Amino acid sequence: MKIQWKNIEKSDQNMIESWMSESDRHNLCMDEQDWATTARGIYECLKDMRNGKFYEVMGYVDSCPAVALMLGVEESGNALNLYNIIVNPLFRGRGIASQVISEVLGDQNALSINKTYSQIKVFTRPQNKTMKKILLAQGFSTPIQDGEFLFYKKDLTKKNIKEQGR
Repeated sequence: MKIQWKNIEKSDQNMIESWMSESDRHNLCMDEQDWATTARGIYECLKDMRNGKFYEVMGYVDSCPAVALMLGVEESGNALNLYNIIVNPLFRGRGIASQVISEVLGDQNALSINKTYSQIKVFTRPQNKTMKKILLAQGFSTPIQDGEFLFYKKDLTKKNIKEQGR
């Protein structure tokens, strides 16, 4: 499935909000704030970091919004954090989240992210079994408990990058 990417605009944020169930909100740590507030908070944290960069993008399949992401480059450009991913309910169960993570990991930089980073990090809630399954299938580390979250990482050595291109 071909995904076309564009930056999220203010007008997109209400649509993204409509995709979220109560469970989604909990898994995305948005029980008490919305997508826009979360994005603004992450942006504010990253904007003053050396080589920090925030990405808030929407993926379209056949001109229909299918997935939204929040990503950020941090640690002086050495790490990419996948903060949030939400799939439009009309597209769930079709492998969109797995495809998106493959695209983030791959050499075909569809998201136009400056690849200065050598690892990708993801924190999830332990209840988010779908994300755990996706991350482990993509070769992320076995999760480590970090407070109320599970921490996953994937080092992107040249060998790993070469294998991901297959």
